[in-house]
Order: sequence, then structure tokens, then C-alpha cells
Amino acid sequence: MSIKNIYTNSLGNEISTKQAIQLGKYLIKVYENDILLRIESYSKDVLLGTSYNLSSKNEVSSILSLDSNASFQIKTQQGNYVSYECLTYQNNHLIDKQIFLEHITLKEIICRHFYNAETDTIIHSNTIKRYYDQNGIEIYSFDYNEDGTCFFINKPQEYQTDFYAKNIGEDPDLDFTWQGFEYYQFSEPLIPA
Repeated sequence: MSIKNIYTNSLGNEISTKQAIQLGKYLIKVYENDILLRIESYSKDVLLGTSYNLSSKNEVSSILSLDSNASFQIKTQQGNYVSYECLTYQNNHLIDKQIFLEHITLKEIICRHFYNAETDTIIHSNTIKRYYDQNGIEIYSFDYNEDGTCFFINKPQEYQTDFYAKNIGEDPDLDFTWQGFEYYQFSEPLIPA
């Protein structure tokens, strides 16, 4: 078992121990056998918080018993997708939950769900879904209403070509249809069928 600590600045660039002390604010990435276990955030040599990388939720409660202000990133592979469930605790109380879904081939985040930490329900109006072409270029991003229906579609590669979802099928100049984009029509599901 090989443990390795790497010091980085807030941008994630590797720095020396001496540079970290001079900066005052730095991160320590702790690796075991080249697998990132956790990231410790420091300010003037005081530990501010620790974010743990896990492969299941089974370890969350045992870590929280030792570190009540921990954050977690739980990675799960499901078919062609990897989901990252991000949990942040303060005094053993969940204060933030988000789930990111990455397409394995594209290496791009195609969906980001934000949750109400108290009710563990999706905040549909904060959900963002993105559609990429086969080269990994973002073609569309989708914003949602509170009920989870698509509200607005952005076309980041084309200036002033964004449109409201309610205009699909109504505006004769709009050539977009939901055919082939069914996954994006609603904020759920997280993983495409």
C-alpha cells in the first residue's frame, strides 16, 4: 500500500510544500496506489474540510462519526455513464446534495441534478442537461421549469439562436423537434433509457 500526498493550489495545479505554506491556502490530495482517496483543504495550516472519494455510500456514516463536516463524492458506473453523487455535511447534517452524470466516451457531464437537502427531492428548476455531438462539442443545453418540463434551450455554438421549449412545433421557423431528444424533454430521468 503506497500513500502519496500531492500539494495543489486552489486551481488544482501541483505545488511544493514550501509554496503551499507561502500561499496559506492549499489542498492536499491523498492517493493510495494512484487512486485519489480524499482532498484536504487548508488555510494557514488549519484543516478547513475534507472531501472523500468513495465507491459506495456504505462508508459515509463511519467517516461522519470521525469527521462531522465531511464532503463525499460517490462514483458509480451504470452502463455508458458514470454518476457522481456529491454530499456535503455540516455537524452531521446534510446541507448539499448534487448528482452529476458523465458520458464515459465523451468525458462530458450531460446532466446535473441539484437536490433539496431537507426533503431529498430534485430541484427541477436547477437541473441542467447538455447535449454534445460525437466530437464532444456542446450543441444544446436545456433548462427546466419547477415541474420538470423543459423551459428553455440554449445553443452555445450559435449566436442568438436560443429558444423556448413551448415554441417547439408551434413556430414554423424552428426546426427542432423532441424526436431523438426525448431524454432532454424533462429533467428526469438522470440516466438516458
